[in-house]
Amino acid sequence: MNSPRWKRAVASAVAGAMLAANLSTLAFAQSPSPRGITLYEDAKTGALYRKPGRGRVAVTLGFDEPAPAPAPVVEKQVQELKQSNEELRAEFDSSQQKLLSENAALQTRVDKIEPAWIDYLDNFRNRYRVGTVVFGGYKLYTHTGFGPQQYDNNQWPGPGNNLYNSFDIDRAYLNFYFFPTPDWTLRLTPDVYKSYGTATPTSNSHNSSVSSNLAGDLNYRIKFASIQYNKALDWLSDATEGNVLQIGAIPNPMIPWEEHLSTFRYVTASPWNYLGLSSAQFGLSLSGPVKFNELEYFDYGAGVFTNAKYSQLEQSNTKQVMGRISAYPFGSKWDTQGLGITGFYDYGYNNAPPDNASLNTGFGPNPNAFGHVANAHLTRWAALLHYTAEEWGIAAEYDQGHNSFPGANLFTGNGPTVFFTPPATATAAGGTTSPYGVPYYNFSAMTAALLGNSRTVQQGFDLMGHVHIPETPLRLIGLFQWFEPNSKVNNDPLDFYRYMVGVEWQINEFVRLAVDTQNLQFYHDQTPFSTTYANSFADVFLPVPNTKTGKGAVFAPPSSITDPVPRDTHVVELNLEFAF
Repeated sequence: MNSPRWKRAVASAVAGAMLAANLSTLAFAQSPSPRGITLYEDAKTGALYRKPGRGRVAVTLGFDEPAPAPAPVVEKQVQELKQSNEELRAEFDSSQQKLLSENAALQTRVDKIEPAWIDYLDNFRNRYRVGTVVFGGYKLYTHTGFGPQQYDNNQWPGPGNNLYNSFDIDRAYLNFYFFPTPDWTLRLTPDVYKSYGTATPTSNSHNSSVSSNLAGDLNYRIKFASIQYNKALDWLSDATEGNVLQIGAIPNPMIPWEEHLSTFRYVTASPWNYLGLSSAQFGLSLSGPVKFNELEYFDYGAGVFTNAKYSQLEQSNTKQVMGRISAYPFGSKWDTQGLGITGFYDYGYNNAPPDNASLNTGFGPNPNAFGHVANAHLTRWAALLHYTAEEWGIAAEYDQGHNSFPGANLFTGNGPTVFFTPPATATAAGGTTSPYGVPYYNFSAMTAALLGNSRTVQQGFDLMGHVHIPETPLRLIGLFQWFEPNSKVNNDPLDFYRYMVGVEWQINEFVRLAVDTQNLQFYHDQTPFSTTYANSFADVFLPVPNTKTGKGAVFAPPSSITDPVPRDTHVVELNLEFAF
């Protein structure tokens, strides 16, 4: 009976020990002593354990708890910390305000700078203008002959070179305009052009020479270089507002205006330009419209110019004056619009040095018996009736001149070599061969007689126009010019007419392309021309001494010229204009 009681007592003791151990472990895990940590070391191995066990000895790791600070000290530390935080906050706020102020000032400066540079760029853009004009194309000469160039720098080989053809850049302009103020304009227009000439070797030592590289180059020269005052007559009346005063290398009053009227400058030259009057010269001019109620009733140009054109050296000691006036009876709404009547007059001299009174052309011993054209005054005048509408335009013109078309003007496109360089037997007394046997000599001497004297009178009639083909980018263009180089000559073999007919394609606002035919025809028959009659204008057909056969022997001139009429020239062309 005692045995069960003993067993229950032992079980209760073991359960109580296990409960105490668990409670002790729980207390360590949940609430460690504030003064240390108790671990259990294995006596044999020295390992530390969190829980007690057999052979383990409790070890307490302790530390000293700092004594609490007195209350006044804590309060002081709190106050110092608070003050420090406030100072930092105040410094931060001050920095923020300073940064905001600086940003505002910077933005103000930026706001002021931005309109300034934008205004500068706008002013720069409005003060300068740059553009270019290029003429080029392809030409097929089905027939070649002598004659004037259809525009500057257009030359071809003479008779006997049928089917000659070429690709050309006839002209390339660069236009620079500067407008320092609304009152003034400065213009500079370089001209890139095709050159002609013989390459002459240059000697660089006693026994050797270096080839020239000048023939056929694209050269550079100034076409326009001028200063323009844009309010020359604004003080006079509202009607003359926009009249301009120009000085320098400038357009003359007639040629550029007529090129604008005809609208196809890139295809062929206007009448007086074809006959030798340049489009630009050095001088001084005044020009502009005269308007009433926003309609233009008059347009004029007048100036004083050198006798040389822009590409020549001035050699004369005189000047020429030109003037043009165009009247629009019903008023013109825009440039040349409506019915117009135009008159032009030019008085000047050929570009020759003053000491050329003894000039000898080489055609005969006394070519100046009646005065040479190089020493004579010249006149040109024209009268035009024209009408310009939006879709078409037409102009009729009558021309007359005095000493304004010498032989050099007739042969600007191509001429006989002997005209420009007569043989030695013709330029000095004596010789071993007759000059009259040199090819084209008689024809050249006849030309010098008929056009080289100081009593020549020119006249001609011209018709030009254009019409737009409806609902297409195409226009029909055309020009006809009939001209007498010297109206005082009966049946002048040098009388000619020329015509151009073509179709133009306006590709866009910058590019035009034209397919056309250009034709120059000397229309008289090859009737023999009397050398005695030629001598009535200038003594060019005279006996030439013959030193080979002895004293008193001469080469006698022929009684007539058997083929006095030059060959015709016919060309098929593709012309291109790029204008920007």
